[in-house]
Amino acid sequence: MRTSILDRYHPATLLSLTSLFWAGNMVIGRAVADAMSPIGLSYWRWVIVIAVLAPFCWREVLAKRTQLSRSWRILLLLSVMSTGLYNALTYWSLHYTTATNTTLLNSTIPIWVMVASWILLRHLPPTRALLGFLTSLLGVLFIVAHGHPGALFTLAPNVGDLIMLIALFIWGFYAVLLRYRPADLSPLGYVFVTGVIGTLIATPFFLIDRAVSATPDLSWQALAAIGYFALFSSLAATLCYNNAIDRVGPVHASLFIHLVPLFGSLLAIAFLGERPGWQHLIGMALILSGILQARRAAVAAPRR
Repeated sequence: MRTSILDRYHPATLLSLTSLFWAGNMVIGRAVADAMSPIGLSYWRWVIVIAVLAPFCWREVLAKRTQLSRSWRILLLLSVMSTGLYNALTYWSLHYTTATNTTLLNSTIPIWVMVASWILLRHLPPTRALLGFLTSLLGVLFIVAHGHPGALFTLAPNVGDLIMLIALFIWGFYAVLLRYRPADLSPLGYVFVTGVIGTLIATPFFLIDRAVSATPDLSWQALAAIGYFALFSSLAATLCYNNAIDRVGPVHASLFIHLVPLFGSLLAIAFLGERPGWQHLIGMALILSGILQARRAAVAAPRR
């Protein structure tokens, strides 16, 4: 059984910190969206994470190389989904949409975890949970359509919102598959290994991006943002989230993600001057209502 210094803290505390770090990721990502390409932001954040963790993890990884080689498939999949796709897609979406939108859409993670649990584990949710899913989906569509649902049929929705929804769909599967990571690998070791694998896979795409796009030179704003992404959005948030998932499960842990839009909206107001519109408030109310319906259904369902 894995032990960690994080075990001293209540899972609710760890999940609240995770939501705060992820909200900061959205707001800062929006602020520096034009300072570096999405692939560059994602790539350099993990380079820093690897450099920070290497002195603490290389001995463990070397000692457990045989066990890791047996788990290469799941480690590869988790690395691509988290280190690669989710991060890059998030920063890409922030080129086209607001931090407020991305944090609000992020609150639908519990729904995508439920969908992934059904697809991968055949955990069929009860009818009440499905109604909650539809309610939350209505809230998402309301935000994407800027409060005018008819726009979904007449106008193209914001491409940034659609990219963010793809990223969240991928994250739902990641949260469910996380239970299959090597059990004897420490939390730091897991972050290090998946960071290395994901960064190696991303390197050719990063080099192509550098060659074909007019990527700006690194500014101090971009460097500061990458430092935050690496130390807080990547390292601290991943450790807190993974520890909480081990203790309370992916579905219960994902319910705390609705704190992301709360923190994100406050940060966006304070630092970006964004103001949530009426469509955000209605959409958020529908999303939270759906999540609460799904949560009550999960609690009321008999255990097998």
